[in-house]
Amino acid sequence: MDNISKEIVNRIMDNSYNYNINNEYNKEFALNKEIRYPNLKAYIKSNMDSSSNEYDCDVSEYSITYYKLAWDFLEDGYISNQQNYNKNNSKKEIKISATTFRGDTLNTMKSPFKYYIIMFCYEIYKSSQKNEDRKHLLTTFDNIKLCWGKDKTIDELFNEAAKDEQKFHDFVESIGMMRYKIEKLIENSNCGTIFDEIFSEKNLEKIQYSKEIIDQFEIFASLSATIGNQFPCPLYFNSERSNYGKHEYPDLLLEAIYNYYNSSEINEKRSALAKLFISKNIEATEEKSINHCYNWLSYFKDWNSFVVKNFFQDFVEYDNIKKCFGRPKVLWEVNNKEHSLDNLNLPETGKQFIEYLKSINTGIIKRGERIKEKAILRIKKLNLNQ
Repeated sequence: MDNISKEIVNRIMDNSYNYNINNEYNKEFALNKEIRYPNLKAYIKSNMDSSSNEYDCDVSEYSITYYKLAWDFLEDGYISNQQNYNKNNSKKEIKISATTFRGDTLNTMKSPFKYYIIMFCYEIYKSSQKNEDRKHLLTTFDNIKLCWGKDKTIDELFNEAAKDEQKFHDFVESIGMMRYKIEKLIENSNCGTIFDEIFSEKNLEKIQYSKEIIDQFEIFASLSATIGNQFPCPLYFNSERSNYGKHEYPDLLLEAIYNYYNSSEINEKRSALAKLFISKNIEATEEKSINHCYNWLSYFKDWNSFVVKNFFQDFVEYDNIKKCFGRPKVLWEVNNKEHSLDNLNLPETGKQFIEYLKSINTGIIKRGERIKEKAILRIKKLNLNQ
């Protein structure tokens, strides 16, 4: 197996399956385990760093090497630098035949975390009885500088919410997916006051289930940039699948691909994949994303093969009678409607949110273990660690 870094192969051998691949880019994000929620704070700091736009862990040389080692169809692929948006040659891709593959994140952390921050802030605001307490909270929340909406202060937004909570919930859900920076949530390199003020022990005690949710987000933050939360995909797939974060959940990804494999007509197959993408130019989406998807999925005989060879066993049901994998596991339901490409509502911010995060964390861990096991087998088989 040529065109592969022996140094990275050795690091893959030595590192755990839950190694944070962002460490390949910047060692400064190493954890300070003496502070509260060190993984969450490291995650936020990495998202605040403007230079991190020049790096994506899912297309780092470390991840691309992992794809080549663990994914059978990429074994003979050639690793090279991406040609665009790649100042430091830190973004890689792998080519096989005439198809280019990069990487994507299985479950985004950014969208559900931002959504929960806003909803938690509102719950704390409602629970504050004194006007001076509310004014202090509003100042604190405004310092986060989230996207509250055009010409709306957070005070105005919360006042509107008091009149119509469903409207507020819908509004938060819609902006919660948009691109943003969590600016000033942490004020300095010592992981300053605003995060700890909002998510203080006192506030966490006020809102039912919030402590358990933030604890699960702390685990998620430790897993979000690990190999278990990444997968190789064709060119254009990453950007057009996202839909501002709305589609970056494993049940939605697998729903589209499950429907593709279980459709017999070509138009049905195209429709199944088209639901996964968003583009201002529908023809461009058809030409680029869907056609590249066809090439990708042709490497797998059927749905069962796709699940096994992409290590998705823990994200789908298993049919004990037919002895094969069935439908993707649904991550949550809202108002008796399953989360799907036709119903993008986020989970309720209580018990349901905890169950969602636990499910994702468990799935990423088990998937990471499977991927590392396969990579190690190939390394040893080909004596790449010699």
